Amino acid sequence: MFDGYGYPEEITLERIREWPQEDFEGVLELLQSAWIYDEYITRTEDGSWWVSTGGWSGHEELLGALRENQLWWMFHWKASRSGGHYIFSPVRWDYSVNFNVEAND
Repeated sequence: MFDGYGYPEEITLERIREWPQEDFEGVLELLQSAWIYDEYITRTEDGSWWVSTGGWSGHEELLGALRENQLWWMFHWKASRSGGHYIFSPVRWDYSVNFNVEAND
């Protein structure tokens, strides 16, 4: 999955690009297993993940593949800022909202 220098192989990047959006934790756990700087990818108490690339191009490749997974990114990306810092969160559906609208005849 990774070459001798720790860079992701194309098969790994493709796997990330095709990861199902329903599996929020799985793809982040894959990234965590590949992260060179352990302290730069952490799960918070509320279930969100804080990810920083540390400027390493291998991390940028992994996040680039994740960004190409448009459905996963749309549901889980919450914030980013310069310097390669990202926050991802699981989807929290609020089923208590009533979307039924009564028509006015």
